[in-house]
Amino acid sequence: MKTALISAAFATALVTTVSAVNLSLTNVSGGAVSSGTYTVGTNTGTANANSWPNAEGPAFATNGLQTDKYLNFLKIDTGIAVNANGGSASLILNGLTFSAGNDAPERDPLTFTLYGSSTPLASGPIVLSTLTLIVANAATGLATDPGRNTFSSLQTFANNTAYAGYVLYFPTVRNAAGANSMQVGEITFSNNIPEPGTVALSGLAFLGFLRRRR
Repeated sequence: MKTALISAAFATALVTTVSAVNLSLTNVSGGAVSSGTYTVGTNTGTANANSWPNAEGPAFATNGLQTDKYLNFLKIDTGIAVNANGGSASLILNGLTFSAGNDAPERDPLTFTLYGSSTPLASGPIVLSTLTLIVANAATGLATDPGRNTFSSLQTFANNTAYAGYVLYFPTVRNAAGANSMQVGEITFSNNIPEPGTVALSGLAFLGFLRRRR
């Protein structure tokens, strides 16, 4: 019986092993959510507004570099809207990682909310009630400061639907009173799948469990 239990535990451990496949995005826009609508901002660098410096725009949030950043002066409920590369509903997203910016830890986003769209997102205002809520007020993994230009751990959530576009925004930052903006160094969009050998090995372990039960 002890061997059987070990086999079952081994199978469970293997099943939960995953690898993250980074997803390809296009049409990244920056903006903010107010009264249930996502509105695209501007690159004028205006303080206390849905705006960013030209050199710290939303495209820098998904360009694969941690050394630059996206900053939005509206601070609360700011974020990005993205489409799957090619504009088709082929992007199953169930994991995100967030990199802290290069300075000012008070600006780090601490929670995120994510919506999915069955059609590619346009550049105009997006009414969130027309999209599907995937996760709300989830942790970014930056609550404990990982250090500047450093990624959080992978934050996973349940989603098995392929969406053409996503709206991702941040309801909170580390220190809203002390921050003049929200900033994020990099965001990685991922689909988490079992490792290639995981399913086969876990199946063998489970068969061993059944054999010992008999």
